[in-house]
Amino acid sequence: MGPEVTRNLTDLEAIAAANLFLSDQMPDHYCVGDPTYDDAAKLWRVAVLLTHPRAGLVGVVGEISIGGSSEEILTHTPFDDMKASGRSLYEQHREAIESSFWPTVTDGYCKITAFEAEAIAGGFLLDHLPDRFSTGAPRFDKAAGVWRVPVILAYPRIGSVGEVGELTVDDSTKEVASHTPFEEMTTRALAIYEQRCEEIEAAFLQTRDR
Repeated sequence: MGPEVTRNLTDLEAIAAANLFLSDQMPDHYCVGDPTYDDAAKLWRVAVLLTHPRAGLVGVVGEISIGGSSEEILTHTPFDDMKASGRSLYEQHREAIESSFWPTVTDGYCKITAFEAEAIAGGFLLDHLPDRFSTGAPRFDKAAGVWRVPVILAYPRIGSVGEVGELTVDDSTKEVASHTPFEEMTTRALAIYEQRCEEIEAAFLQTRDR
């Protein structure tokens, strides 16, 4: 029997490497799944998932392969292909997601849906803040004519760990009308992370072991 081959890179390290690579290239609703080790190729295969903050997993859109003994990204599904797969998956599940997680407006006062308001707010966040900042459930303010969308600090595979601010989306113009100052949101996010750092790390490890 030949000498045993030692696999230097752990599954947690593979996840961390894939997450770092993905966060630099893709929006925050794309995250990595559980890695599997390919003994023949001596590498980690990490699935790329399309997720929704409250609907959860939508589907698999690609894969990242990482060296078994290093954090080197060897290959990955082209980003454009992952985005195309993500759009296709989302369209397939859009009606179910919207009907399950946002109430239908029936009083005729709203020109856009809660789903559309959250999409507008989410795009705004992506342009101005890191990918750990996400949107919560929108609430329509009839008197002001705006959708109030909470801004939350969230982590892939863990979810929301706290609220850090709010955006408002004008129901008529379909644009962000106001928001909590970015500096204030980042300060709140840092405070929440420091308060719950151990809990966040523990939750991540528990998710990995499932």
